[in-house]
Amino acid sequence: MRSAIKVVVFGIFILLASCQKNQDIQGASLQLDLPQTRQKLGSLSTNTLSRVSVYLSGPSITIPIFKVFEKCLDCSTPLSGPFEIDLPPSRDVLIQVVAVYEDPSVGSMDITYGDDKVSLEEAQENVTITVSSIATDVKMGKITGRYLDSATQGPSGIVEGYYTPPGKPAVKVVESEIINGWFQFIAIETLSINYKLASSGQTLFTDSSFASLDGLLGDKVMRIEVPTHYSVWSTHNGSSWVTDQARLYEGFNSLFLGFFGPGATNAHKACRYSYDWGSLPYRNIDVDGSSSTTSGDRLFRLCKDANCAQTLSFFGATTDPTQLSLRGGGVDASAQCTNSSLDFDSQLHFKNDYFGEADNSFAQFYGPFKIIPYGSNNLSSYVKFTYSVVLQELDLQWDYLPNIIGNGVDGVEVFYKKGATTQDEELIRIADGYNCEAARARGYTSAGFTSGNSQSLNGIHHSEFPSLSILVCPYRTKDGTRAYFRSAISPDVKSFDAGVSPLQVVSSNFNVDAVTSFDLNYATKDGVPPLSFTYKSGAGSVTSAGIYTPGAGSSVVNISDADGTNFDVTLTSVTATKDLDFTSSLPTAFSLSRTSMATFYNSDGEVETVAAHFPRFEYDPSNCTSAAAPRNCAARGLLLESASTNRFSYSEDFSQVYWNAGSYDPSVSTDGTVAPDGSTLATKAEDTNKDTNNWNADKFYVNTLPNCAENRKYIFSLFVKQGTAANMNISVQEAAQANADLYFNFASKTATSYDPHGVTELPNGWFRIWVSYKCRATASVVAWIGPASGQNSFEPSAFGYSYIWGAQMEIDEGDYPTSYIATTGSATMRTADILSGPASSAYFSNLSKGTFLLSYHSDGNSKAAPGTLLMIDQLGTGTGDRMTVSGEPGGGIRFHVTQSGSPSTNYVMADSQDSTDTDTLAFSYQSGEFNSALNGVDKYSVNSYSAPSSPSVLRFGSNVNSIDDNLDGHLLQLKYWPEPLGLPALQGLTD
Repeated sequence: MRSAIKVVVFGIFILLASCQKNQDIQGASLQLDLPQTRQKLGSLSTNTLSRVSVYLSGPSITIPIFKVFEKCLDCSTPLSGPFEIDLPPSRDVLIQVVAVYEDPSVGSMDITYGDDKVSLEEAQENVTITVSSIATDVKMGKITGRYLDSATQGPSGIVEGYYTPPGKPAVKVVESEIINGWFQFIAIETLSINYKLASSGQTLFTDSSFASLDGLLGDKVMRIEVPTHYSVWSTHNGSSWVTDQARLYEGFNSLFLGFFGPGATNAHKACRYSYDWGSLPYRNIDVDGSSSTTSGDRLFRLCKDANCAQTLSFFGATTDPTQLSLRGGGVDASAQCTNSSLDFDSQLHFKNDYFGEADNSFAQFYGPFKIIPYGSNNLSSYVKFTYSVVLQELDLQWDYLPNIIGNGVDGVEVFYKKGATTQDEELIRIADGYNCEAARARGYTSAGFTSGNSQSLNGIHHSEFPSLSILVCPYRTKDGTRAYFRSAISPDVKSFDAGVSPLQVVSSNFNVDAVTSFDLNYATKDGVPPLSFTYKSGAGSVTSAGIYTPGAGSSVVNISDADGTNFDVTLTSVTATKDLDFTSSLPTAFSLSRTSMATFYNSDGEVETVAAHFPRFEYDPSNCTSAAAPRNCAARGLLLESASTNRFSYSEDFSQVYWNAGSYDPSVSTDGTVAPDGSTLATKAEDTNKDTNNWNADKFYVNTLPNCAENRKYIFSLFVKQGTAANMNISVQEAAQANADLYFNFASKTATSYDPHGVTELPNGWFRIWVSYKCRATASVVAWIGPASGQNSFEPSAFGYSYIWGAQMEIDEGDYPTSYIATTGSATMRTADILSGPASSAYFSNLSKGTFLLSYHSDGNSKAAPGTLLMIDQLGTGTGDRMTVSGEPGGGIRFHVTQSGSPSTNYVMADSQDSTDTDTLAFSYQSGEFNSALNGVDKYSVNSYSAPSSPSVLRFGSNVNSIDDNLDGHLLQLKYWPEPLGLPALQGLTD
């Protein structure tokens, strides 16, 4: 069957400021108008237009233009034109059009194709393109899984699908993406589509017709047939199920799932399950958690008809077109796919209990995301929601495919819009995904970006859910710019149950600090805002906002919500018996040992050296109140560090041959400039450009460092001060692999690097700059200092000098440089700081119960043994009953209690502060109960706590089991109460 498409080309003109005629054509707007329906071949019924793709090419079009127009997701009406496309200046354009007409009642399609050349010699020209069927009454399918170039890696980027009409140029009909091999492509029953990677031209599939794909079936690939069916939601009214919605599922007819490509091996399996549910309900959602069918519970079924008289079966009969059936391929999961650790590694599963719940749910992944299994009250999905009515905070959570972060995807940015319309969502939707770049233009707000698996939206009232639109957008970073993938998730929050329930309180009776006010909202859970707080008795007081000020003894406060639910809460004051300050001296009964000298920043911001066993009360050199001495820098507290070694043999004397290896010959001198320690002289490093043919000869060069090993970490730090040069450079280079460069600009006080790096500003114009490098392989390593390099590269024409001092290279010591370690001819170690508390638990009344508050700062160094904050130990040997509170790699806190040789509590609290801020942790404990709060935000509570028996030894900042398990930070304050304080009080103390 043939039909005609009317194409109208409108010339776009501009008036030129010359004698040229205004008929010079600068561009064009092309409009296509297609009929909305098309008679079905051999039938009186009609198919409706659902998709149009247009491909424009020509001698003057550098990059062919590809446009897709699709019917909106929830529209019942056909797609309608006219479809408009802007063209660049050109004379002859080949227009190729592919239009899809669907019969949704049976899930079949007619696909048409036509082409013609358009001449833009006239301002307006009518062109008729005759289109013909290229595939009639065909079914659509989906190829999905992972394409592997090697056993563990696949390609990433845009993938283009081309169809080649007989005797015509290939026409692009679809565009998709692949992320480290993970993909979802469409397939047409009898239509050959060639898929290739746009960036390289690598061919992934030469023919994606069903017949060709059937040739791939085997252990690695399976084919599943999907009949036309209905998705039916029902809600229980207390006596029966009432259907809420019945809709036709316009899904794929054939699913090809598995591993593809030259990297797929015999170890890769497509796993199937032998299920036949018959007429059983698909999912009974126990909304109230009552374990029985009650009013409000929901039922989700896949049915053969809109009335759901018969539920769809899974794998009932391989030849039954009315059932979801296995056509071929795959392996029996119960026999060959029993190791769950291999999921999404060497095995992919088709699990019918996820089918139909989310995009690509049958394969359990979409883009870089894994499906999150359903709980008792929820269906499976790619994003889960939790909501705090009190905080008006909507928390989102997702799950990544294994090893996808850093291997194709760098993270996720979340966008949201309140009051969003269907048009808003349709305007950012593109074929097979979403255009996250367009989200801001449509009024969407960024909630932030993260490489983690959660994000919070603040200030969201539950009444805003019906018009709240959310996009979870994966991205990768290149040259400092985020590029978004189209496989964004738009989770449906519109029907999410916000969980608005009557008010509850954490406890009706708890202890509080006798002198600290706090927010009683911490004592509440759920409730309908606004909450009300009323003082009833006792010596304390409370404001209408819930701020409680304690008095002597006990007080009673009534808390109620807008629904009228109310509770009386009794608050008993407890006085702290210890309040210890670690900012200027060691409290009585505390001692510190360290067998080496060490340095720190004093109150003037200078690098000061102290002898062995002397404590270091450090100050922030970048936060001082005056430029004149004494500078009164802000106190950071007692510095506690693990052992570390400076691998440079000469940290201050750059005249040594050690720094001038090979042909490098930097000019060095001193001119009286005082170094950061306030006593020695700094080195004046000058770039004289004396050899323009070897312009980097003036750089410093060290080639005697230990060789690389895979993942070995080098931290290079240097103190620098501006002379006449504008920039400085330091670099760590691994032979034949890669290097970490840092370029520092004195004027802007900023550093540029693609690797982890940092800058600390000191008084008197000095800075400490650092860069980190992680080894790729086993090779030699060199270090460079460029005294007058450019801001982004070495500049052979640069002249000038800079001051340098205190070079330090630390290997496998953490993520950040530690305090400066001076060397005078060989690598030198600074040993660990060991802070010991009182030998008797009587100092704290009774270490078997109580409350501790710690104010500290830690950079969160990533080490095998994260830094210990506090250790309460029975014997002082680390072998008896003990409780350890330690930092986690990258931040956060771990509580670890060991009793009778076995762990009884092991819990991690997330870090909620920036690494440069002071953290405040409070925790209380007694037999049967443990509570903790970090910075007023993160909290933890458990009632199954087993306290260590008869503890007698207290350690801070270090672990009796390891001298390399130090805080690597600062201890500012320790406060102790002899009784456990309640969780709300702990949150108030740390807020």
